Amino acid sequence: MVKIRVGNINVGLIYKYDNYFKNNIESYINNNIEVNHIIEVIYKDNLIALENDKVLSETKDEIKAMFRYDKNYNKIQIFINDKLFSKDTIPHAEYIYMGVAFLELSYLYDFLPLHGSALKVNNEALIFSAPSGTGKSTHAKLWIKHLSAEYINDDKPLLRIEDNKIYVYGSPFSGENKLNNNYKVELKSIIFLKQSPTNKIKLMDKTLILEHLIKNILRPDNELFWDKALNTLAFIVENIDIYKLSANMNVEAAEIVHNKIFEKE
Repeated sequence: MVKIRVGNINVGLIYKYDNYFKNNIESYINNNIEVNHIIEVIYKDNLIALENDKVLSETKDEIKAMFRYDKNYNKIQIFINDKLFSKDTIPHAEYIYMGVAFLELSYLYDFLPLHGSALKVNNEALIFSAPSGTGKSTHAKLWIKHLSAEYINDDKPLLRIEDNKIYVYGSPFSGENKLNNNYKVELKSIIFLKQSPTNKIKLMDKTLILEHLIKNILRPDNELFWDKALNTLAFIVENIDIYKLSANMNVEAAEIVHNKIFEKE
């Protein structure tokens, strides 16, 4: 079991393949903690879902993968029928499913997982959010290369309200490229990105922000977690500048955003 600490979440991970954890999880490992939760991957044929199990993937005749939680999320089991996956895809599937379980667990600690690329810029956090394939990671790379930014998490950063501010946390679950750091940084802005031949950024109408945010969070099944999520979302809408960015993938796009957001500084 590997013991990690993300924010104030102490969790033990039991997995088989190290492909997506090596050179990724090390800064979160803390062997001195007492774990409150265990996420374990179990390989088993002929999976049968019990009443409260959550099926993640299935064929016409068989379950490929499913979650099993106990009441307090102290023990989370991920069952995978590896006979229904190719050998090349099993390590990735294991990492992705473990990440989904961890992000679900994070709601218990008032975190909000948001789909986006989170960067540390001038000791503040910016999050670029957009549907997969839109170019948010490509845009983030421009900041890394040209504007001295650092990654917090390039896939699912964690947001949480603390002392009437909202902070962004990294975690080791950040997509295939493993672009993350074990940082906690105060959130400055969220930018919703869409591709365009020209670059333009403007503040979003507050009446549209909540819909965009909900589309890009990890939506929980648990009703209590939804209440927590909506509380954080309401705080974001009222306290954080949210922008809409139309951009190409040139460095000028990043510079325009930087000048707009940090112009008062």
